[in-house]
Amino acid sequence: MNGARVKWLVTGRDVPDPAYDLLSAPLTAFVIALLAAAVGLCGSLFSSEIKESTARLLRGPRGSLDVLVLLFWLISLTWAVLFYMRLIAESDEKKRLERAINRCPNPQVLRTYHASFAAVAAALDRAKALPETMEGLKQLGARLREALKELLNFCRNFSDPVQGTLRGCNVMLVRNGSFAQGCLDKLRFHPDGHTTSDLLAILEMPSALVVSSSETPHVVSIALPVPRELKGKHGTIRALPGAPNALLTGKLSVHRDTRQMLAECTDLDGEVREELRRYFSDDGDGRNVRSFASVRVGTADDPVAVLNFDYAEPDLLGPSEYYGTFLALLAPMLHLLREPLDRFARLELSLGDPG
Repeated sequence: MNGARVKWLVTGRDVPDPAYDLLSAPLTAFVIALLAAAVGLCGSLFSSEIKESTARLLRGPRGSLDVLVLLFWLISLTWAVLFYMRLIAESDEKKRLERAINRCPNPQVLRTYHASFAAVAAALDRAKALPETMEGLKQLGARLREALKELLNFCRNFSDPVQGTLRGCNVMLVRNGSFAQGCLDKLRFHPDGHTTSDLLAILEMPSALVVSSSETPHVVSIALPVPRELKGKHGTIRALPGAPNALLTGKLSVHRDTRQMLAECTDLDGEVREELRRYFSDDGDGRNVRSFASVRVGTADDPVAVLNFDYAEPDLLGPSEYYGTFLALLAPMLHLLREPLDRFARLELSLGDPG
């Protein structure tokens, strides 16, 4: 057993594993209980003495200290503490076993997955048969935001994070061909002097496809450049982490801590690295994003969008060993998103931003 989470009450230091294993063993608690019962019996042979010890706890009938009664209460308290430690140990062991079997930091999400999927499907079902008008586009955006909120709850429940910590979810639509001026105005991390002709696409985040766990979120709609290839001629990484990486690879792109981003993005242009530093700084537009995950919606031949999750603390999805489970659970819901997002992107280009 691991005693790292159990600490001495006085010093606050971790209980060493050998001592923890000994104290939390079932036989230890049993022996302590028998010893306490024997001492209590010896210290309270008669009913009058039992009443006296109950009334005075630590003192005998003549007011002097009764050693046997004192031992009884001390041993009983020790047994209660050990029993509580045993319960904690069994609970921790059960949680570790469930996580190992289910490959998930919070196995409870597997029990509620059906409800999560049904909620996303219900929101998107209400998006069908809407008129291709500006009002219909606004309603489509509202239904998509409902689905994104359910996906945000699913992501939160998957990693079992601290409740109340700021989280967000958004969609970045794939723009290619001739880029609209509004899209170019939002473009970040693409230094001046670089043309857009060398880009495969631009990922644009419409303000209508952003949700947050905050009632007053800090949202800045941006667009990100996507190079034609993930790597350059010399094997250097050309794509930004997150959404551009996910679009090119089709894999789940996770960044566990934005404060370590610059150390991991040494291949990027110096101007881009500096802009990344400012963006995720304490007063930057991305100040509420400490970790994030991105995944492509659509196929390699026909990508529609990228779905992003962000978190105000490190490790959005927990340890990397759980990423495969998250993607497997998310995949069916990504399939549901594809057609409504494709319709939203097409209508937005023809009708304009629904706001």
